[in-house]
Amino acid sequence: MAVIGGGDVAIDAARMVVRLGAKEVHIVYRRTREEMPANVEEIEEAEDEKIRMMYLVARFGSSPRMGESRGWNVSEWNLEITTSAGDVGPSQ
Repeated sequence: MAVIGGGDVAIDAARMVVRLGAKEVHIVYRRTREEMPANVEEIEEAEDEKIRMMYLVARFGSSPRMGESRGWNVSEWNLEITTSAGDVGPSQ
């Protein structure tokens, strides 16, 4: 099971799935841990529950079947300067 996102709702969803019996849960987030908007305590508690955090990873495709996602294609990213103003963002 994988949850896409780095906010409190993503953390809550992943933790709930663990409580419902999922054997393996991943949180896929496109930036670093330091940039996650989720509460730090929630992140640490999720890690304590053996939820695997995947940072600098983005989903770019799926294999849908009748409204369900059966698999994802993911890609690892890097943080780079993305604008002339010096803004940093994910880049492939």
